[in-house]
Amino acid sequence: MYEYDVIVLGTGLKECILSGLLSVDGLKVLHMDRNDYYGGASTSLNLTQLWKRFRGEDKPPENLGSSREFNVDMIPKFMMANEVLVRVLIHTDVTKYLHFKAVDGSFVYNKGKIYKVPATDVEALKSPLMGLFEKRRARKFFIYVQDYDSNDPKSHEGLDLNQVTARQLISKYGLEDDTIDFIGHALALHLDDSYLDEPAKGFVERVKLYAESLARFQGGSPYIYPLYGLGELPQAFARLSAVYGGTYMLNKPECKVEFGDDGKAVGVTSEGETAKCKKVVCDPSYLPDKVHKVGKVARAICIMSHPIPDTNNCHSAQVILPQKQLGRKSDMYLFCCSYAHNVAPKGKFIAFVTTEAETDQPEVELKPGIDLLGPVDEIFYDIYDRYHPINDHEADSCFISKSYDATTHFETTVQDVIDMYNKITGKVLDLSVDLSAARHASSQFGEMEDIEKVKAEAVQLMGVFQVIPKLCRSKSDTPYLFPQVKGIMHALKHKRVDLAIASKSPTPDIARTYLNKLNITSMFVAQEIFYNWGNKTDHLQNIHSKTGVPYNSMLFFDDDDNNIQGVSELGVTSILVTNGVNLGAFKQGLTRFSQNWNAPKNKNKRVNIGLKLMNRSWKLKQKYTCYFTYLHTIEKISNPHFTNIIQLL
Repeated sequence: MYEYDVIVLGTGLKECILSGLLSVDGLKVLHMDRNDYYGGASTSLNLTQLWKRFRGEDKPPENLGSSREFNVDMIPKFMMANEVLVRVLIHTDVTKYLHFKAVDGSFVYNKGKIYKVPATDVEALKSPLMGLFEKRRARKFFIYVQDYDSNDPKSHEGLDLNQVTARQLISKYGLEDDTIDFIGHALALHLDDSYLDEPAKGFVERVKLYAESLARFQGGSPYIYPLYGLGELPQAFARLSAVYGGTYMLNKPECKVEFGDDGKAVGVTSEGETAKCKKVVCDPSYLPDKVHKVGKVARAICIMSHPIPDTNNCHSAQVILPQKQLGRKSDMYLFCCSYAHNVAPKGKFIAFVTTEAETDQPEVELKPGIDLLGPVDEIFYDIYDRYHPINDHEADSCFISKSYDATTHFETTVQDVIDMYNKITGKVLDLSVDLSAARHASSQFGEMEDIEKVKAEAVQLMGVFQVIPKLCRSKSDTPYLFPQVKGIMHALKHKRVDLAIASKSPTPDIARTYLNKLNITSMFVAQEIFYNWGNKTDHLQNIHSKTGVPYNSMLFFDDDDNNIQGVSELGVTSILVTNGVNLGAFKQGLTRFSQNWNAPKNKNKRVNIGLKLMNRSWKLKQKYTCYFTYLHTIEKISNPHFTNIIQLL
């Protein structure tokens, strides 16, 4: 009879994350499931499995494509790119088992139409979600949120967000009801309007999370999603648990939890064998007497041959329908993914419509969302109950997860995992710990050690040759420049060409720390390091204001096409780079600058600028012209707290 620190029942995502984290902590873990597959309620099904679950022995139509090319999530959710779950993935190194791709778009339903949630300044200005004056008021609110730092009282503007409610904070800016709806539900991702009467700090932090996630990959949405669906996540954490000594057993019937005379869990029995343990972790289905029903989720699973209409042909998207827009008590969610994320054959799309059920008629209740999908090839309706634990975990040593809600994002799921981890271990989940020591401690896993040894040598080689910049995770790390940057910078300084730097980093103090470590701070006449929602026009405008250098005398390098487009509109010569500023990109920039400078529109300005530049001794190639070179900084996001190196291109 074996004894374990923890027995985990069910291989849902929450249970697998906890199993992995507890194994990493050095606990002896046994993980069991009554099913013969991973994922539990959060599994992904192929087409044949989907048909069997909802239509019995019927066979799927052949025109839908190969069954194995479908990976249909039963609990579809996108991840915020900077949320805690992503930090957990990075912290545990589970990312080596997974591949993620950005989600194309985030949308909101308003007054009968679908609108894109703006991802750039240009989109915000053009968006019909708000009028011009309302956009100005909203901008002031977003600036407050952007600048807010819980550790800096100066950024609070005299408001204690632990005391002030979200409603009181919003009223200060005079925002309209539709704007409040948009911010509270499409950005802060609240499920209903109860947040308005709660302390504003959580609301502000949620909006900041959306902004930071949007900035992380600078795409059309703040969300990411794994290739082949969410069913990959439980399996990845199961591998993690196994690497650290966890034991997995699938297809174990019954899995009856045994209790001692004191009422505490002492083991689990399956097929006549009992494994002893100190604690049990499980989903609600394994201990139905210790949970109570808190609601129901209505959902429709749709197979389509087109993207959701009015979403700019996005192959992956989330649409939030706020409760007020539908006259409901809770929001409705549309989730769409496709062959772009390898969850369906080419040309096919999987769409979900979900909401907290208020009736027993999902066909009627979900109609507002389904009507937005357009024609569907197949549709499956379902209602499932949601449960919350009611037991005292200190009395019975049982730790039960909550059922998955109707949201198409992971905020509530991750919070439940964190809360359970804290209760099980009695400590706060520390995402800053370096797990390399724990890996090497698992010496019995020789193959894993060999892999890690090769990995370490490969990382060392990359550091020597600097082909790939080192990703920094904390202030203590040492940043690296791209290979040819420093030589280019010194050449520019030799020619008395001024340099400036700009970054959209949300952590300017970290950015400046790395610049100091690189010993290049003094090389810049201007440093504009601050976060905003759009492109870098504000950064360049500040540089222009501080230095007096005309826009047409600036040369700008960047790896983000959105920044290139915005800055180019100011009249700045802008060059898009993919792997840092090297000699090839630098030559291209000088050539383009020369062409722009000699364009007819600049001829009348050249003498005045030349005289001005001559007075400032910016002489280059015997011409009184200014190559004001802006060496962009690229943020390689890889750490749990979004405090990463600004690495010079």
